[in-house]
Amino acid sequence: MTEGTNSAVLQGAIMWPELKYTNSNKALFKCKLKIPTTDQRSGDARESLLRITAWEDWAEWLNGLGQAVKKIMELLYRVFLFLHDIK
Repeated sequence: MTEGTNSAVLQGAIMWPELKYTNSNKALFKCKLKIPTTDQRSGDARESLLRITAWEDWAEWLNGLGQAVKKIMELLYRVFLFLHDIK
């Protein structure tokens, strides 16, 4: 990786993916990513849902990827984890 680059790995299930178009014909892709987590206090298994929204070219691109969307989500999750750790 390049120095200064933030990244994330998302590992989970893509839930409820949908591609819609607005009245002005702009593409909108929405889904939720179900991420397995562990409760830090009790150690119990839990799930978190991360909302994903993309517009226009990104929306159509993500919708066209099908199963490859999971790989994109993995990258975004690395960014999330990095940003969470630096707080």
